[in-house]
Amino acid sequence: MGRRRCRRHSDEVPPLPLLQSGQQFPPHRRRSRAAISAWLPTAAEQGAGLGGPRGSLTGPFPWDHRAAPGAVPRPPVSSPVRSLRVCSVVRATAASNNVTFKIKIDIRLAPEMFPVLWEKLCFIWSIPERKISLYSELGSELIIFLADQKEPYFKPRVKLPMKSLSVTITSVVPGDYDGDSQMDVLLTTRAQSHGGDELSVFIFWGHNQTLDLNHKTMLNKTFHDEPLVMDFNGDLIPDVFGVTSDSNKPQILIGGNLSWHAALDTQSKMYIPHSHAFIDLNNDFTADLFLTTSPDSQNVQFETWVNKDGNFSKAGKSKRMPSGVKVVGQSVFADFDGDGQSEHLLPVCEDTTCQKSAIYLTKLGLDQWIPVLQDFRNKDTLWGFVPYQNDKPSTEISFPITLHIGDYNMDGYPDALAILKNTSGSNQQAFLLENVPCNNVSCKSVRRMFKVFWELSDLNQIKDAVVATFFDIYEDGILDIIVLSKGYSNKDFTIHTLKNNFEADAYFVKVIVLSGLCSNDCPRKITPFGVNQPGPYIMYTTVDANGYLKNGSGKIAS
Repeated sequence: MGRRRCRRHSDEVPPLPLLQSGQQFPPHRRRSRAAISAWLPTAAEQGAGLGGPRGSLTGPFPWDHRAAPGAVPRPPVSSPVRSLRVCSVVRATAASNNVTFKIKIDIRLAPEMFPVLWEKLCFIWSIPERKISLYSELGSELIIFLADQKEPYFKPRVKLPMKSLSVTITSVVPGDYDGDSQMDVLLTTRAQSHGGDELSVFIFWGHNQTLDLNHKTMLNKTFHDEPLVMDFNGDLIPDVFGVTSDSNKPQILIGGNLSWHAALDTQSKMYIPHSHAFIDLNNDFTADLFLTTSPDSQNVQFETWVNKDGNFSKAGKSKRMPSGVKVVGQSVFADFDGDGQSEHLLPVCEDTTCQKSAIYLTKLGLDQWIPVLQDFRNKDTLWGFVPYQNDKPSTEISFPITLHIGDYNMDGYPDALAILKNTSGSNQQAFLLENVPCNNVSCKSVRRMFKVFWELSDLNQIKDAVVATFFDIYEDGILDIIVLSKGYSNKDFTIHTLKNNFEADAYFVKVIVLSGLCSNDCPRKITPFGVNQPGPYIMYTTVDANGYLKNGSGKIAS
């Protein structure tokens, strides 16, 4: 399964896959690989590709940074779990050889983690049009863009001004919070009148693809940190998890009736900014709860609460952060080494100014942290992560250290995007981290490591980048890149799009998972296509051209 050449539009053959920037795209991209789309009429809908000769998820994973980044839950065992097996044979022409791939996919759907969004953008599947939508939060106004095959490729559909409420929007989380199979939008906000850290939550109720400023619910409790959206009780309606202002323990707001309940009997203090996740960590197809906690101001610990019959119980001892670490970034989960099990990736700094950065890996049952990237030097320039600053004024925004996961070259191993800064200057840029075979002793046990692509000219031209994420703009299984950068002031941001011209003789399977709350008798006579659901997770086995079995797994980003 060799790679094809990467071409510019001028047919120049570059040595590496090129990412070309620009706002204008041709309406269609050449599709020279075998492709099969599997539309699954059950729970939570979201697109992802199963790709590459090794058969791993290729994306999109725009927000996997909370476990995805990243970036995206299964219901308790006692709740209904929808299962589906898809067996397909795909025949493709690779160069002059006919190659047949057999794909077997076992899919079990359950509420999984919807990562808390620190970014200014999020993506969601628009139900009636079955198109991707782009949500842009511009401080005091929410704009929803619907994708189109004609220019302009994202058209503004809904505008929701928030200036009258005197709040600043801090995150946007679409979902069906009342179970009527229509897309609602949850906003977390901070009051503009004072510099307090408390976050208020508004839910705007969707109706026929519109949002109304007067048709909303403001939760009667505030949060210390961005809440986690998950399906706590397995009823396919998203719930809201977090520590509120009136309690030191996590609370859960049950979607549908919007009632508050105690979530966990824990004495642990939640770390801020957290990177909790609702994701299957013990391979039983049931979502477990991953928590980031802080026993004191100097340390961060990680707890796994295993879901058994709908009850969460702590599994073993808390896992400490890697020794010598001073700054901890956002946890992300991905099948890093292609063994079919999700690993925990953690970006860190070994000093407070991030002069020395690293990415570590661990998994449930592993008592050590394995470095998978420590070399951040490019020639004479040392780069590092950008540390999160929680003491910035409300008019400025600081982002936690985040990895966004996606398989950009369809080789079956997840790559990453990260924001790095020049440690001896002020410039910060987005960089592509490619998942490559390990070439040193420290990562030998996992056989893989990250390698930074320093010389991607179009990506390097974007200065003052603050967020970079993968996104399949053309819905063809190839991940493109969207970068958010600072404008002329700290309150202005610019959106850059980079087209991935990479081509390979590889297959992908597109999986879309729907909420499935109604089939024919839907509220308000809407199309029973469903909405995005926090939590779909899949495990699959592929047979490559040489007859070898390849296992893989991954959550589908919500």
